[in-house]
Amino acid sequence: MVSVSLWTVNWLKGKNFKFLRKLKERDVTLISFAFWVSITYPPLFWAGIIGHPFNTILGIDKLVFGSIIGVVAFLLGVFADEKVRKIKGRQLFQFQKVLFPVISLIIFSLVLYFYGGYLYKIQ
Repeated sequence: MVSVSLWTVNWLKGKNFKFLRKLKERDVTLISFAFWVSITYPPLFWAGIIGHPFNTILGIDKLVFGSIIGVVAFLLGVFADEKVRKIKGRQLFQFQKVLFPVISLIIFSLVLYFYGGYLYKIQ
């Protein structure tokens, strides 16, 4: 949802809508993220996919928990990419902007896969 929100913001910037000129880019990003969350999670809740009592980690639904971890991992990857570009003054390799968030997501996924079993025991 973070990447779709960022794509939406870039698309809206390209369209150059007048009402968006008054808003800061951060505000447009937050509105876009809220929009995508609001059209993703309610249908999952109404369908019974989110909210099952036996489908939790640390008392949080697994899908919601995974989404939160994914947002953090994705944003860390984007931050790392921006930091490297600022320090080096350029990108280090092609598709760096894509690879940093993807690698960050893979690392978080592997850590949760191999060490996430301990999260079930904490209640």
